[in-house]
This record gives sequence, structure tokens and C-alpha cells, in this order.
Amino acid sequence: MRPAARIQAAIDLVALIETQAEAGGISTDEAIRAFFRQRRYAGAKDRRAVTTLALEVVRRRGPDGWRLGGRASPRLRVALEIIHEPQAWGHVDALFGTDDPHGPEALSPDETAAIEAVRSRDLDAAPPDARYGFPSFLTAALTARFGQRLDEEMAVLTQRAGLDVRVNRLKSDIDKVRQVFEKDGISSEKTPWSPVGLRLAAGERIDGLAAYVAGDMEIQDEGSQVAALLTGARPGEQVLDLCAGAGGKTLALAAMMANKGQIFATDTDARRLKPIHQRLQKAGVRNAQAFVLDAAGRQRLVEMKGRMDLVLIDSPCSGSGTWRRDPALPWRLTPQRLEALNATQLALLREGAEMVRPGGRMVYVTCSIIPEENEGVIEHFLNGASGWSLHPYSAMWPDGGERPVPPTLSPDDRLLQMSPARHGTDGFFVAVLRAPH
Repeated sequence: MRPAARIQAAIDLVALIETQAEAGGISTDEAIRAFFRQRRYAGAKDRRAVTTLALEVVRRRGPDGWRLGGRASPRLRVALEIIHEPQAWGHVDALFGTDDPHGPEALSPDETAAIEAVRSRDLDAAPPDARYGFPSFLTAALTARFGQRLDEEMAVLTQRAGLDVRVNRLKSDIDKVRQVFEKDGISSEKTPWSPVGLRLAAGERIDGLAAYVAGDMEIQDEGSQVAALLTGARPGEQVLDLCAGAGGKTLALAAMMANKGQIFATDTDARRLKPIHQRLQKAGVRNAQAFVLDAAGRQRLVEMKGRMDLVLIDSPCSGSGTWRRDPALPWRLTPQRLEALNATQLALLREGAEMVRPGGRMVYVTCSIIPEENEGVIEHFLNGASGWSLHPYSAMWPDGGERPVPPTLSPDDRLLQMSPARHGTDGFFVAVLRAPH
């Protein structure tokens, strides 16, 4: 693809990603895959260049839209990004209105005027939702969460995230994995909270490493690793992972349990659960079985009632704690969708509670920074759950002093709220709940 054709492709990809996000349609990754399935002529370098530009434009949708004064079309925003980063993309006049039939048309006088007007719009005067690119209806909730730290927290949430891996103790250890990285010229550092985590630079690729293919490590954000550690899963326990998805936390629990006991990994979506089978095999997990919650799966749950030592609910949520990984996620959220998520979260807690044995525990996890999905749902559950109680998350932290207990951003110090700015992780929330005896 010629440079101008790449620019038009980026404009089209931005439009597809944002249209799907606003409609609650396919994810950003799925949109990118679908886009290039229709453009098989695009080589690897073309795909990388187009995707990089498009995601950066989506990431800057809030501030660029405000600075453009409402003239926030993908085309104008791509042009503005090129002006921001001419060393990466070239001069805008050499990319718009060229003789390439696959490139974008020249900027009109009105478009040029809108771009020129950006210089007079100081972003410091913009409201927080515009400066940091999130829906305005969340301003009150995020201000309640972060208070005077709002600008600091949201600024970091708009930046690209690094790549975290969890070392699989069923097959390897942290020093051996670091040696693998060193041999391949990959820099890594130990994560500050998780004793089995390593952090790599943003953009690193490890999927081709033999040790990754062999299951010695898994890609998993440190916040997710911390959430798994706080379950306190022990060898020999009976564990239900009620929203297992692709199985990231199931794998972490199996390693904590040293392949002893039993993990039941379930999900309502067969497509979402499908990757878990290969991942379990690759990781050397022998104490987990996965099944879909269809009619037969629901019957299996009935038979588990009151028998589980631990139920993990890695709940569907807004994903607001992961906005730095997918810049289109904020635009998927509406007040109605948030309300529907809250109803699902409460229903899952009530369902999970039925599975826990007397005196057992249930761990509720989201990758959200929105109080309504976290403290709000927990409070609602406890108000209607006789005998259930909150157990301080710090009391669940592994003994041995390998890593300090992560501090919390929640006003309730029994609950853990993490964030990119404070912890260097995605914005995970963890609540540990105890069943009555």
C-alpha cells in the first residue's frame, strides 16, 4: 500500500471501530480482524501501520473531538494526528489529495479551517471527559473514585500499557523465564505486587517464544494475577470459576493449587470458553474441567450447590480499568448498559453464593474503576444476603513476604481497588466474601 492508501485505510478502520463500539457490536480486536479480512492485499507492515494510526486516533477521540469543536469525523482526526506526529506519518498535504485513487481526498477549506482553529483551543480548558476521552455521564462516578487524583489517574489510563506475564509454576520459575527473555534480547522486570509476574515493554511480542508455546508463561496483567492470589486457592479445594471465559484465572488457580483438588471452569458463552481447553493442556493443568452453562451444565451446577470451598466470580463489567488496552471501550458504555451490567453482577453474586459451602468464600472481581460496579454491587448483595460478610483482602495476601500487600483506592479498606497510576496495573477490583457457618 502507498502512504496515502494507508491513511484512507486508517480513516475507514477508525470509523468501523467506533461504530461497533457505539452499537455495542464486535470488539476492537474483532473489528480489526474483520477489516483486514476484506483487504487481504495489505501486507504485514501495512496492517501494522494502519492499525497503529487508527488506534492512536481512537485513543485521542475525546481531546481531539473537543479541540475540533464538534467537527470530529474520523477523517479530520486522522489528519490532526498526522499533524501531531509528522515524523511518523509525513506531511498532511502529501497524503491528502494525491494522485493515489485509494488515498483520501484533499482537505476542504472548511476542514483546513477546523484544523487551524485547534491551535486556539487550549486543552486545559476542556472538561475532564474531553481531556481524557470518557463518556460525560461517568464524570461524577470517576470523581467520586479518584477525587483530587482524577487528572493523574485518567492521564495514565489513556496511555499504552506494558505487557505482563505470569510465570507458570507448574512448569517453570521466574528466574528461568527471565533467562529466556534475556537470550531473546527482551528486557523484563519483576512486578511489584505479584511474586509470579514479569513486566515487559509495551509492544513486545512473545507468542513466538518456545517457552511461551510450551506453557511456561501466560500473558496476564498483574492486576489479574493479584486477583487470583487473593482467592487463597489451596491444594485439595473444590473451586468453581463461574465466569471463566478463556481461562486466564483458572490457569492461575491451578498453579496455586499445585494441580490438587478440583476446579470447575464454566461460562454461558461456548465461544468465549473454547480457548480454555488448549490452554489447560499447554499449561500442564490436570485438576480443571470446563463446561458450558447450557441445560446440562446448569444441572451440574445444581449438583454442586453448597459444596464449593471457593467460588470465583470474574464478572462481566464495563472494562473501564482496561481502557489503556482498548481505547474504544469507553465509547461502548452508556447509562443503560451500565445498569444492565449491575443487574448481571448482582445476579451472579446471588447465584455464586448458593454454591459455597458453609464457612466457604466467594471472591468477586471486576476490571472496573466505576464504584457502581464494585462497592455498589457488593453493598447491594450484602444487604440481602443474611450471614454473609466481607473479609479483608489484606488477610488473604500470601504469607512469606515476597511482595508487599497492595494498598487500596477504595474508601472501604477491606476491598481492593487498583489503578494504572497507583499500582501500575489495570484497574482491578477484588472483594472477598465469607459464607455463614
